[in-house]
Amino acid sequence: MEKSRYLFAIIALLALMQIPASGQYKDQGFTIGVTGGGAIGLTEPDDYPVRAMGRLDFGFPILDRLQGVIGAGSARIAGGIDTEDEYSTDLIPIDFRFRLAVLASKAVILYGYGGAGWVHYSVETVPANRDPSLEIGGWTAFIPYGAGIQFRAGEHWALRLDGGSNVTFSDALNPVMEGDAEHKDSYATFGIGLSYAIGSGNRDSDKDGLTDKLEKQIGTDPKKPDTDGDRLNDGEEYKQYKTDPLKADTDNDRLKDGDEVLVNKTNPLKADTDDDGLKDGDEVLTNKTDPMKADTDGDALKDGDEVLTYKTNPINADSDADGLKDGEEVNSYKTSPLKADTDAGTISDGVEVARGTNPLDPSDDLPKKEVLKVEKGQAIVLEGIVFKTASSEILPASQDILMKAYNTLEAYPDMEVEIQGHTDNVGKHDYNVKLSQSRADAVKQWLVNAGISGSRITTRAFAYDKPIATNDTAEGRQQNRRIEFMRVK
Repeated sequence: MEKSRYLFAIIALLALMQIPASGQYKDQGFTIGVTGGGAIGLTEPDDYPVRAMGRLDFGFPILDRLQGVIGAGSARIAGGIDTEDEYSTDLIPIDFRFRLAVLASKAVILYGYGGAGWVHYSVETVPANRDPSLEIGGWTAFIPYGAGIQFRAGEHWALRLDGGSNVTFSDALNPVMEGDAEHKDSYATFGIGLSYAIGSGNRDSDKDGLTDKLEKQIGTDPKKPDTDGDRLNDGEEYKQYKTDPLKADTDNDRLKDGDEVLVNKTNPLKADTDDDGLKDGDEVLTNKTDPMKADTDGDALKDGDEVLTYKTNPINADSDADGLKDGEEVNSYKTSPLKADTDAGTISDGVEVARGTNPLDPSDDLPKKEVLKVEKGQAIVLEGIVFKTASSEILPASQDILMKAYNTLEAYPDMEVEIQGHTDNVGKHDYNVKLSQSRADAVKQWLVNAGISGSRITTRAFAYDKPIATNDTAEGRQQNRRIEFMRVK
């Protein structure tokens, strides 16, 4: 029977250790406790009167859910009242126990305990039916086991209710005559206790890496791991990043501390991580620039200078698309990074720089336009205008001289001209009249298409009536096939 008790105690303790729990003994640190209650002898007599019990213990954390306890106390057990088996024995137990938190919350811990110790017994009322072979005083080993519940009342104090059995290795606590059977005595205890946690300042209710005591000092919520809701727990902010756990945006850059650390990799203590003149939040949320890179587009201008000073695009190296980077325009060429043609001379800054002209001087943007020098009433030959044989189709080689005629009419908007067509003497006269007229009309049409008003141009056909060279040679006939430009106003 006694062996089965020991086996039950061991099995019960092992079973308790297999149940998952979140203990809080490390939170409490060292504890001092006193317990008062009752003791009941569980041996041979049929009656089980309750006698007083008291205990003092010292606890210390081993694991978060496992506490070691050293204790000592006094108790009295009795039985066989008003019979020849009546006895009463005073006990002084000293033991070491393990308390295992089976189930736990912030305020309540349900625990089991087990351990070993020595108990001094002194039989004060010796039974008449005493077994003379048993001592009436001495020491014996014992095994205490049981369960209890603890209610925390504030940071330091806790109320505890527990009870259990104490199995001894002696039959002398109740020294009655027992015949042939050998019984080991045991007794039960129950009590209500009060404990004081010396190290309860180590409690971290929200598991954020800060003790509740420290959180109260700095103003954070000990029941909320991320007081300011910035995605960093209070312990990380206070210990690792040195940010303000009460302020979601420590550096006031419009980015939460958690976003800076976890997403953007910026410095949550520095509003402008890359020193470019823009706050990290302005870069990420407004300008879409890189808060870790002072010159996002690599144009040799800091993002802040582009946004605040030059009004250029900090994510486009060439804001005005003129072929020059914004930094080159500002620092090297002194051109406007917002105007493709700074001098408004019709050639973009990039082209001017590439060809060696001054992008700040409009006079060198285009070559000077060549014009024809012609007086009123004077006709000049437009040398270089050539047509397809026996046709009025102007050939590409005529482009330069036609441009001179166009430039002349553009330069002198009040000028009016007559385009005169001439041929050589090959073919009938009527045919050459029509050919010379169609060629003069073709020149007029080219000028009109280029932008000159048709009202400023008349045409006239002379066929071969006004030769300027002999028609007897090929060279002479070539000279006679011509277009003349005559100023009439």
